Amino acid sequence: MKDAVQEKVNQWYNEGDREIFPISDQIDYLNKKLYFDYEPGIGPKPDFHSRLKRWLSNVDSEDDKKALFKLIPKIFYIGKNEFDTLYRIAYNTNAVRWIIDVKNLIIDQSLQGKLVEALKRTWFCPVTDSMRINQFYHLNSIGGAGKRPEWRALEAFGSKSKIEEYIEKNDFERIVLLEDFVGSGNQVKDSVAYAAETFPEIDFLVAPILMCPQADSLMDELVAKYQNVTVSPVLRLNKDVFLSQERDDNKNDFREVFDLTQIGFERMKEENAPDSEAELVNELYGIPKSAYLKLKKTILTKPFLGFRGMGGLVVLHTNTPNNTIPIIWSNVNWHPLFNRHVR
Repeated sequence: MKDAVQEKVNQWYNEGDREIFPISDQIDYLNKKLYFDYEPGIGPKPDFHSRLKRWLSNVDSEDDKKALFKLIPKIFYIGKNEFDTLYRIAYNTNAVRWIIDVKNLIIDQSLQGKLVEALKRTWFCPVTDSMRINQFYHLNSIGGAGKRPEWRALEAFGSKSKIEEYIEKNDFERIVLLEDFVGSGNQVKDSVAYAAETFPEIDFLVAPILMCPQADSLMDELVAKYQNVTVSPVLRLNKDVFLSQERDDNKNDFREVFDLTQIGFERMKEENAPDSEAELVNELYGIPKSAYLKLKKTILTKPFLGFRGMGGLVVLHTNTPNNTIPIIWSNVNWHPLFNRHVR
């Protein structure tokens, strides 16, 4: 830690908090190994230590500052090296196992050669533009497919005949749809349905690099509805990276953080404005004010816990998902620790 933050750490230690030094050392280590590569914070943006100092200044009481500080090691941060590894697993494990299954390949001495040929006839594409498909191709040494369109754009503007022509020209027999992060599943649902319905003769593997458990039911619905769709997340996140009132550890340190999410959300609102929450929800999640009252009883019941109230503690090196609690990423009347780039 540096300067004012280190002074706070020393103060908390002198006041009897003997676990604060190990936590401080852990945060320093995480910054050196992980946080330094947070892309929205690179360049003219303040470095991590500067952002940390400003982040702690959002709250007034020492207990609240300490609760924020102790939250940091509980954040599930996925750096560039970790993503590179997950990209390789998606190709060498998820895709390979799926191909063995759909082609009913027998595991014998000829398997390797058959897999090489099958992979050549597999088209790897992103669902949305947040998936870095060129990096995926580069890391896995995939050649052949010069075009790797995002299927959300194809759903909106694509020509079925041109897509069919490209598939036939390249002799593709199956398609893998990749997405870097799937929260509730809604961002991929329509595009996967479009692909499955438009090309019923082609098998599709939906392979989220990271998938939240809240997406399970929607993914199960897609698999049940479309016989040509399989879903295989590379890394399925568990409940430990989500904040909720039901979690046992909310009764301890997380209980304080849960309260802070509500305190922070109140501070983010415009003062004395009757529709301030609708305005804040619009700024944070892009939901029109006209839809706020309708959605308040469904996906916006707990907007202080992130989009759809998921309470995520997830940060990707490329950006922070809006399913993560806003006190980590919001810049609306608030200093973020990991500033979120909003498209």
